[in-house]
Amino acid sequence: MIGTATLTIAQRREAKVASIVATAWELAHSQGIGGLSLHALARELGIRQPSLYAYFDSKHALYDAMFADGNRQLLERVDALKLPREPRAAVKAFMRTFVEFAVEDEARCALLFQRPIPGFEPSSESYGYAQAVLARAVDVLNAAGIERQGDIDCFVAMVGGLIDAQVSRRSSVASPACWQRFPTTSGRNPPIAQGGTSARWRSTCSAPPTRRRRCACSSTSSGVGSHSTSKSIRIIGLTA
Repeated sequence: MIGTATLTIAQRREAKVASIVATAWELAHSQGIGGLSLHALARELGIRQPSLYAYFDSKHALYDAMFADGNRQLLERVDALKLPREPRAAVKAFMRTFVEFAVEDEARCALLFQRPIPGFEPSSESYGYAQAVLARAVDVLNAAGIERQGDIDCFVAMVGGLIDAQVSRRSSVASPACWQRFPTTSGRNPPIAQGGTSARWRSTCSAPPTRRRRCACSSTSSGVGSHSTSKSIRIIGLTA
């Protein structure tokens, strides 16, 4: 009896959290992900702002739940795909779905693939969904013969550039479609787009001038040269 009551309370809390996150996304669509206000969210929910802290102890905790929700949606989308047997066609189908998901919602795209919130880092639990998505992508790329880490990094960078270009076109804001890798102090590179392998690629427009470097896709010294770029472009179908 106690177990049943506890489960019911947990289910109610989970439903309430999902409702708050859904409302937060609605506000993010009109205010922008960075302009999301807890005061406005509480007003939209018909509660007082302090009541939100019963579910999220900070605004970053809310962003973390939204990050998890967005990546969970993406994971469900790619897992529902029926990929062609031919590896190149499978890559195209997977990446088309990925890009379409990214560009259909600018607020969600910003939170999942950019860094619009100063100081925000997803929790390991939320981050796990992003890693699962990238693992699916890597499996598809491996099946098509893209196995070297440098090739995978380059391919992901190009897909990120396509997403960036599409979002910029929609918002009528020019933004370079060149992405970069920045090493951490530990000597290892952070994950791609908060999502997982050996590099995070960022738009050059947000990088300080002293830290700007050539994109690895065009840098032979990084081990990802013209061969990798040409190979990846052929796979994605941008050339014959």
